[in-house]
Amino acid sequence: MPVFRPKIIGYYCQYCAYLSDDNFGKVKIPSNVKKCKLLCSGKLDILNILETFESGIDGIFVVGCKEDECRNINGNSRASRRVNYIKKILEQIGISSERIAVYNIEPESLFSNVFLEASAEMGKKIRGLGPIYK
Repeated sequence: MPVFRPKIIGYYCQYCAYLSDDNFGKVKIPSNVKKCKLLCSGKLDILNILETFESGIDGIFVVGCKEDECRNINGNSRASRRVNYIKKILEQIGISSERIAVYNIEPESLFSNVFLEASAEMGKKIRGLGPIYK
């Protein structure tokens, strides 16, 4: 039986990542994780995320600015509220809310490390849950 490699998308805010975005070329992101830049984590679109899950993506995570340090004032708070709303919808339709998560980055953190840690954590969590559609 083949080993389950979950399909994961990691969204990230261009503002908390802008200084370290070039580091993506220097780190090895797992091949099952697709990275997607957002203008701000607050631009996360609920319908797009639900359609992404519907298409068969097993897990999604969002990396945004630390609370009270968002360049767009409250974009990270909007992202967190939207993810919490998505979690409720997922639970209502019988999909584990653990399939989506938000990570807030400290300004002094190396962005690529946070993205890698989130990728690893979500990968482990999603492998435990199994494929979104069996």
